[in-house]
Amino acid sequence: MRAVLYTEPLTYSLDNLPDRSLEPGEVRLAVLRVGVCGTDLHLHNGHFGARYPRTPGHEIVGEVIEITEESGFSVGDRVAVEDGVYCGICTACKAGRFLHCSDIRALGVSLPGGAAERLVVPAIKCYSIGALDLDAAVLAEPLACVIHAMDRLSIPAGARVLVLGTGTAGQLLSVMARRNGASEVTVAGSSPFKLGIAKELGADRIVAVDRTPGAINTALGGIAPKGFDVVIDATGAVSMLESAIDLASIGGTILVYGVAGEADRLVVSPYEVFKRELTIMGSYAQALNIGRAVSYLEHLPEGLSRLITHRFGLGEYGHALEALGSSDCIKAVVLPSS
Repeated sequence: MRAVLYTEPLTYSLDNLPDRSLEPGEVRLAVLRVGVCGTDLHLHNGHFGARYPRTPGHEIVGEVIEITEESGFSVGDRVAVEDGVYCGICTACKAGRFLHCSDIRALGVSLPGGAAERLVVPAIKCYSIGALDLDAAVLAEPLACVIHAMDRLSIPAGARVLVLGTGTAGQLLSVMARRNGASEVTVAGSSPFKLGIAKELGADRIVAVDRTPGAINTALGGIAPKGFDVVIDATGAVSMLESAIDLASIGGTILVYGVAGEADRLVVSPYEVFKRELTIMGSYAQALNIGRAVSYLEHLPEGLSRLITHRFGLGEYGHALEALGSSDCIKAVVLPSS
């Protein structure tokens, strides 16, 4: 089968790899869609625990083409795939904190991922998508991450929420914030195209900003003079995080959702956190939320598939990575079986 194969950071090719035999409890998928996101770009550069040789791709939708006994699936079933594999016996796993499993492995990071024509995965990691549109289904993994963020936030009913960033994460955070208690959602970003999509998907207010702290505060401070109850950064830019703290209300919550660089540092005034009783929290990936994401996708706005702005063949994986930096790209997907 054809697959993208990294041998070291920044170095990959389209190779022919052998199909391995199934072990008990596994299924073989023909990969139909694999989403490409900022995490893949970090992995491309060798970060986030990437191991080699490595086939990327953790946002996976496929069709079952081979099964083992008691897999629970039939040939022809279409599924979304949970990308994390947990040991189940470490202290974190026993406490239900699977994301912090001491022996965690992940498809596309330390296990073969979906940037291939076919993929073998444990059946327990597959969730049926039924007749769900494939362009919606490929959003299951990023939406699962957003669901984890919603669980972390527990947005108070009637809260005013600000989302910084208009990529896939920012768009989904905006949609889900409204469905999880927010009375008003403001989305801020630099791309007029992406802001327009956010408005179409239900944002109450969209604001064009650049990433200069002073400019962000000026653009948004007048909208909510007393601050926003919840501020979510979906950019990973330190300048945006600095503004997020300034824009939070007394007693407000700042969620660090976007992925910053490992060496980045944020200067925070402890006195401001103390005096304003701020809560600063993180939300890291997701665990066991794919099924919930599929259920949500069956009932979210039909226009959600508009987030898929760029499509590429398997041999164009590099172009998919490049597209992530474009102002008109929200979600890039690779179609390995096309």
